Amino acid sequence: MLQFFRNNNFFTSFLVILYFTFFSINIWLYPNDNLLKLEAFPSTLSNLFFNLFIDTPFKNKLWYSIFLLLQAFLINGIISYFKLTKRQTYITAICFIMIHFSYHDIDLTTPVLIANTLLLWSIFNLFASSDNRISLGKVFNVGFSIGIAALLYNGNAVFIVWALFSLYIIRAFNPQEYILLIFGFCLPFYFIGTYHFLNNNLELWIQQEILVHYNNMNTQFHVDNQLYLLIGIMISIYFLALVNMQNIYYKTTARKKKNITAIYLMPAIGLFSFFVQKDLNSYHFISFFVPLGILLSLSLQSLRSNALIEGIHFILFMLCFGIQFQSLIYN
Repeated sequence: MLQFFRNNNFFTSFLVILYFTFFSINIWLYPNDNLLKLEAFPSTLSNLFFNLFIDTPFKNKLWYSIFLLLQAFLINGIISYFKLTKRQTYITAICFIMIHFSYHDIDLTTPVLIANTLLLWSIFNLFASSDNRISLGKVFNVGFSIGIAALLYNGNAVFIVWALFSLYIIRAFNPQEYILLIFGFCLPFYFIGTYHFLNNNLELWIQQEILVHYNNMNTQFHVDNQLYLLIGIMISIYFLALVNMQNIYYKTTARKKKNITAIYLMPAIGLFSFFVQKDLNSYHFISFFVPLGILLSLSLQSLRSNALIEGIHFILFMLCFGIQFQSLIYN
């Protein structure tokens, strides 16, 4: 199946949409109870986005399709633009799409999904900062985009640590750049804090929407076989990338190796997000899908055996198919 996506022709993009449509049929067939939990979500910007995108089931499903397809093409474009793979293909896009259907109730528009768009912007600016001739605005944008993502979903705040380590990997150490990166991260909080201060609401905002996430952690999802399967899929993708690291790095430039290393680092630091998010819903795992989608794509495109590549994709494809259409299959 992957052979149909081993190019970057314009018409292949329609196959990507068809690939997404195959899985997304499920979101229109069965209701998702997680939508009810979003109204009480303690996030500074989530209420704004709830009113715009996700206040009704139909609107939620429609925007989910738009956001996921947009992100799939963006992540594929980033990999192609910075030439992290030997060939320009749409494999990254379909890997990213497939991972989003590896659990049964996370296929809805959530603050985490929207925040992933900002994380993609952060990755793009981070990769672009590897050029010594770029302006410091790229470094600022890395922190600024993570700051906005954290206002959408507080668990994303840990990615500022990832940005600091990644900047050290990609660029020569420069204290001015680190100060600018942290300043960019803090600036959205400063703007929102100033707004609440002018409305005599600063202390309440800090307590109810910021510090609340650093108290007791509450899990809102069921620990069952489906959750174990999701975790198993995520670990398997990361393990495959680790085992295949030599092939991924093979015949790549030093700059590309540094960019790929930053992606390897992202899920590891993302684990700390479990400790800075009060209510852990199943869609918390979506914050890992950006780096895992990239790593899965890099792994599949670096393997030399076409049979092995198709086999790995087929197994993941069928697992996701069974997870999404389990009600239809069992009935």
